[in-house]
Amino acid sequence: MKFTAQQYASALYANLEKCSAKEKEQQIISFLKLLKRNRQFNLSNKIIMEIDKLIKEKNNILEITAITAEKIAAKELSKILEKKLNKKIELEVNIDKEIIAGLILKINDLLIDGSVKTQLKLLNNKLSNN
Repeated sequence: MKFTAQQYASALYANLEKCSAKEKEQQIISFLKLLKRNRQFNLSNKIIMEIDKLIKEKNNILEITAITAEKIAAKELSKILEKKLNKKIELEVNIDKEIIAGLILKINDLLIDGSVKTQLKLLNNKLSNN
């Protein structure tokens, strides 16, 4: 039976939570052997990403990507988001001059687009439809 990266990650994470530091190393070795035996070693990177998500979820950490037209005070934005969302924030800031001004936030599957570029597109579409 083939398992998904998410299933493997959940099982490994649950096992590692119960183990002492010394036992964790053996659990990981056994887990890698299992992946090899099941011919699913190619999922290892995805499994690591899934475990990272589980760890962040447990520790109340939220990953957010902010896209701005210019450099911003990332620490200040992070503090504001932490206060509003009541979570610890891991903020990645990317600069994209094409958005003209404003801010785009990517939070998991949620996209909040407050960019001037998008507002201008919406305005253009409304004017074109009238």
